[in-house]
Formats: sequence, C-alpha cells, structure tokens
Amino acid sequence: MMLRIAILTFLVGFACGAVSDTKLANILYTAIDVNDDGLVTLREMTAYRKKYDRNGDDVVTKGEFTSTWVQTFGGDPGTPNAMYDVLDRNKDGQFTAVDVKMLHAQLDSDKNGELNDREFLLSLKQTLYQLPFITMFKRGDHDKDGFITLIELDIIFGQFDINSDGTISAEEFLTTWTSRGYSDMNTAKRLYDVFDLNHDDVLGRENDIVKIFKNMDYDGDSKLSETEFVSEWMNIMSQISRGPR
Repeated sequence: MMLRIAILTFLVGFACGAVSDTKLANILYTAIDVNDDGLVTLREMTAYRKKYDRNGDDVVTKGEFTSTWVQTFGGDPGTPNAMYDVLDRNKDGQFTAVDVKMLHAQLDSDKNGELNDREFLLSLKQTLYQLPFITMFKRGDHDKDGFITLIELDIIFGQFDINSDGTISAEEFLTTWTSRGYSDMNTAKRLYDVFDLNHDDVLGRENDIVKIFKNMDYDGDSKLSETEFVSEWMNIMSQISRGPR
C-alpha cells in the first residue's frame, strides 16, 4: 500500500513538473526493496529488471525498458533511453542479468552483498542528475559517431535562435529554454549569463559558442566526447547552484 501511495504521489508530481531526482531515486529504491528491510540485494535488483522484460526472453531491450518506464512514470522517452544506456554496463545493447550483477557490484562499496540507502541513492541521484545532459548529447550527436563537433554544437544552440539572425538574445534563450521545461526562469537566466562569455548580452558563434566548445573540449581533439560534454554541463550547473560570488 505504501508503495502504491508513493508511486501515485510521484506521478502527480511528475505531471506537475515538480519531481526531483531525489524523489525519483527514493521511489525506485522503495520499489526495488520489496521486503522493505532498507537493503537492496542482487536478487531484488534482478527481480525488478524482469518487470521490464515484456516478452519474457530474459533480455530487456531499449524499447521494452522505455515503454514500461513511460507507462509507469510518464515523462519524455529521452530519460529512460539515457537511463538504459547507463544500465547497459557491458555496452552490448542489451539489459540482462549480467548488467544487473555488474551494477550491483559497482554500487556495493563495502562489498557486503547488499546495498544500503546511502550506496544506492547517492549513485542513483547522481545518475538521474546526469540524464538530461546525456540525452542532450545523444540528440546533438547527429551523425551518431559518439562525438559532438563544433558544427553539431552550433546546431544545438541554433535551436534557440528564434529569428534566425545568427545570434541568440536573452529573450530567445529564456523563452526556448523554459518552454521546453528544462528548468525555471531564474536558472535559465543564470545559465545564459554563464554562456555569454564576453558579457555583451547576446550569444554569438565566435565570441561565445566557439569558446564554449573549447572549454568543453578537455583533450583538445576538436570534438566532444560524452564524458567531456556531460562533465562540463555538471560543472556549469554546479556553478549556477552556488549562485553569484
């Protein structure tokens, strides 16, 4: 009964756009910990994975995982798609019992065979926090070669150039960012200030986007890996959360 109430609460919050990564992590933790002893065993994680195995072949495809997730939690398919890639630990394109075993072992920091709430929730919340940026990377990687080039980053930012004049005003950025539900207006304003590197109140290619690309390109190979892209986004959001100095 408590689980049903928790999931119902989650769904209402999700529909209103008010669900945090922490709340979702707790919902999943409660769902997996079926005996409610505060510990997640490998058997419990394996059993939870089977809920996504719709055809019973012991392999969870991305389609099965995504459709089940959306039916259960709602929201954009981009989140479960990105989550699936994280869960596929051996990167063979399938979510199997092998992946669950690898994931459980990686989360089990004290190696006692069980995951306490700290081990499980800390890692899951971090993963959930990264998912929007992983999704952004995969959508921005148009040729699907595993990297984002400067041209592809141009395309990402070009979506905010509503009047197609080659620059992005604060109004264009804020309107597009908030209308897509990425975050609230205050966060969007601070994000725009971070991107506007020369503080001229417009985002331009040479003055801002090229420099943003170079800041993300940690190894200087003129392309952004998923790790570089996500790491820099995490740094930016951390900078925003700390507020102005």
